[in-house]
Amino acid sequence: MGVSDLATVCIWVGWVLLVVFLLAIIVLLMPVALAVDCKPGLTQIRLQLLFFRIDLSRLIPKGEDSEKSHPQREGGQSRQSEDEKSRQEQEKRKKWVQRKKAAAFIRKLPQLLEAAGAFLRAVFRVLSFRKLRFFIPIHGEDAAQTARDVGAAYAVAAGLDAALRSFLQLHWDKAVFYPDYSNDAQDQLEISGKVVGQLLPLLIAVIALLLQLEKEGLLPVNRKKSSKEGK
Repeated sequence: MGVSDLATVCIWVGWVLLVVFLLAIIVLLMPVALAVDCKPGLTQIRLQLLFFRIDLSRLIPKGEDSEKSHPQREGGQSRQSEDEKSRQEQEKRKKWVQRKKAAAFIRKLPQLLEAAGAFLRAVFRVLSFRKLRFFIPIHGEDAAQTARDVGAAYAVAAGLDAALRSFLQLHWDKAVFYPDYSNDAQDQLEISGKVVGQLLPLLIAVIALLLQLEKEGLLPVNRKKSSKEGK
């Protein structure tokens, strides 16, 4: 391969890398939406990026009603007693480790809360909650109780909305507390919404959080380093 051929290959590789870099920048700047739709017996979670939609609800594990029967073992009482002793020792060790971890966590809790607060503030600046809607049937003991419950629910929702709007971008589509006097609309419960944001600011927020945790010595990597230095 001559010098000219090598230069041509380098030019093509450079153009390919430039195109990949530009595509990555475009993807990071494009809005990403997470749509959630909850109904009785049905929960749908979809991730939307440009024309691509990914159904995340398939990843939610479903409970299985089948129970597995385990055959009972006969004999081996001495082995069971040894197993019981070893199990008790393991439980004691686990409790000691848990107490040690809890004490370390309590000591680092202020730094964790500070880092988490900065991360949430950065995330909430770039997130927008759109097409929020809910239809919640409310049924009381009688018509008067149902009406009072509906009024109380609207009052609580209005207070929460006013409090959350100070740091969240909320865009309501429909918010209904339905007075279900006859108790026949419970299956019409519906809660849905969409969270829209950009990947680049979220990625920057995650990197800033990791740097803050690393600075405060709250990452497992720092513990490994400190243990090596101590040795």
